[in-house]
Amino acid sequence: MAKKKARRSANVARKREKRNRDRKSRQKQIAVEKQRRLPYEKSEKERLHACISQSRELLNEPELENVHFDFESMYTWVTELLEDYEMDSEEEAPLDSPEEASEEELVLMESHPESQLRQHSFSQESVQMAKAERACEHFRTEVLPHLVTPEFMQRLIQALTACETRLKLIGNRDMAEVALVARSLFEVAPTEMLVFHPLIQTIGIQTLRMIVEEPDVAFEGREDMKEILSDVLEYETESAASYAASDPLSLFSDAATLETPADEDDEETPADEPDEEGAPEEPESPPVEVEPEPVSEVPEEPEPEPEPEPEPVPEEPPAPTFTPEELAARALYKNFEGMATREIFEGAAAFVLAAETATQVEFVDVARELYITLTEERLQLHARSEEELIVAMEEIQELCEEALMYLAKTVQS
Repeated sequence: MAKKKARRSANVARKREKRNRDRKSRQKQIAVEKQRRLPYEKSEKERLHACISQSRELLNEPELENVHFDFESMYTWVTELLEDYEMDSEEEAPLDSPEEASEEELVLMESHPESQLRQHSFSQESVQMAKAERACEHFRTEVLPHLVTPEFMQRLIQALTACETRLKLIGNRDMAEVALVARSLFEVAPTEMLVFHPLIQTIGIQTLRMIVEEPDVAFEGREDMKEILSDVLEYETESAASYAASDPLSLFSDAATLETPADEDDEETPADEPDEEGAPEEPESPPVEVEPEPVSEVPEEPEPEPEPEPEPVPEEPPAPTFTPEELAARALYKNFEGMATREIFEGAAAFVLAAETATQVEFVDVARELYITLTEERLQLHARSEEELIVAMEEIQELCEEALMYLAKTVQS
């Protein structure tokens, strides 16, 4: 009997050590995995920035191929914009021609004709680019707000929802997240903010290209619009890459202001290092030998032996003032390790031994009014209420792990 009990105790200790070792190993693996992923994880703002920047790619999906603005409304507002644009261009002062230049400028042009010609052509190109840039800005701020109607937004949100569902089904989680971010943003953002979204602007430019370039779309004055808007579309194509590199998230951070925050990444200037060549070298002094002084040996006094401290007497746990019959909530578990499970509760600080027989062991937690009855095949947990029982069940399952299996729960009224 003693050998069997000792062998059982050794098996329980070995299993407990294995559980602790496995738990520590899992915790270590989780910590290592978190540390490995830490440099590659993006912050929430960077993720939103990436999703908003990648929203242009959603137009290649089949659900958004036919999403565009109304052609007639686009033609009406673009025509009004071009009329105002031409009036503003006529009011601007023309560039100085070579005939109107002063005598000094004529002398410089005669002496360096190639450089003056390059400068003149460069100034013309810069003026054309400035006009195209201004036209694009007017298009975004004056035309798009009239085209972003509730009907268009409803059609766009439906297309994004269908696109998100299909991308999730085929396993493309990244683009599904992009569609989710765009749809969520369109549902809550006001109209004056939506016109700055890259997806809305790209839809506007594509609709403009369809009006200008596709022969199926026919309007009066289409050839005039094609000639005038060719520079604008060319400028938009060239500036698409640079606009994608900007921070579109800042446009949606504050609904009251439309200005993007300034770049806060200032280049750090290196600190001024001292000039080592100009510094005078100090002459090295010869080492001085110092003779060690003789140390007189002092006999060490024997240290007094410390007095043994009295061992603290463990305080007896308070006796329970309740019985298991008084506790209304109960939970029943299957016990796989027999009476060896008692060692788990003996090692826990909250539970104390209340009673013990040959076939049954009882533990009690006086502070929380919990009572445990343990037999060879069953474990019964008693608590005062159902809420306290649920909390105690989680602690018991975490404490015993694979030694117990939940069977049933009852609450007496």
